[in-house]
Amino acid sequence: MRLMPRSRQGWLRLLAFPFAAYLLIAPVAAFLGALPAASKLNGVPTYVVHGTEAHLNYGLMAVGLAGYVTIISAFVCVIRLYRYAGRVTKPVPGVSILIIGATVLISGLALFFPQILFAFWRSPAFWTGEWWRLVTPLFVQSEGWGQYVYNVLTALFLLPLAEKFYGKRLSVLYFVSGILGSEVFFYAFYPDTNGAGSSVANYGVMGGLFVFAFRHRQELSRSTVVFVISGLCPSFFLSFRQDVHGNGMLLGALLACLMRSRVDTVPEAPPDMRGTMGTSLSPPAL
Repeated sequence: MRLMPRSRQGWLRLLAFPFAAYLLIAPVAAFLGALPAASKLNGVPTYVVHGTEAHLNYGLMAVGLAGYVTIISAFVCVIRLYRYAGRVTKPVPGVSILIIGATVLISGLALFFPQILFAFWRSPAFWTGEWWRLVTPLFVQSEGWGQYVYNVLTALFLLPLAEKFYGKRLSVLYFVSGILGSEVFFYAFYPDTNGAGSSVANYGVMGGLFVFAFRHRQELSRSTVVFVISGLCPSFFLSFRQDVHGNGMLLGALLACLMRSRVDTVPEAPPDMRGTMGTSLSPPAL
């Protein structure tokens, strides 16, 4: 029995299992870990007290369920798009390397040097002239190692694929979704809050991939449309519940609808018109 793969594809499949497991399990683990009665999730109490009794905040539970349905749907669609992307020729994904590299470096340093986090994250100092705080929160993670690892792995999973389809327009998907969906939202409605993270920008790229999958649904598996719908629809609920991930998803999908992708549907090859050996293909004389 062969224990170690011998091909590059075999190694990719071997590494994909723990990678996929983490992307799918980590949100559930984080959500369940936030359920003790005294804890909060995104500043919202997980338990609601009525008199002398405490009940689960079912609205928050619904937000967690909607987010997880979105993640599962995105995971299935992205796996199918990776198979489809084999026909797309694209050199080194430069935009993805720059975004992921900057995030890994700056976020990693901020984990060891908190002053970097405080200089980059979302802060009321924005209103005193520190305008860069509209962009820099996308490059640091305010919730520690768990958020850092999850967001970096998600970016590795989504960004190179999206760049294959959208080229340099990936930067528009990423930054416009992250800035408008997260930073502008918080500064407009919660101007005194602190925080940071790149997950909303990742969700914007995810929304762009959902739109691409829908456009090319005839070239993918029939059930792809189901996963596109189950991935995009919860974003309306998340946005209504003021979960900024829904904002990012909707913005990314809207931007993708306005973009042209690098991939055009290849028309079906015409029937073989070659004649027999020695037969001329010139048009007949009139």
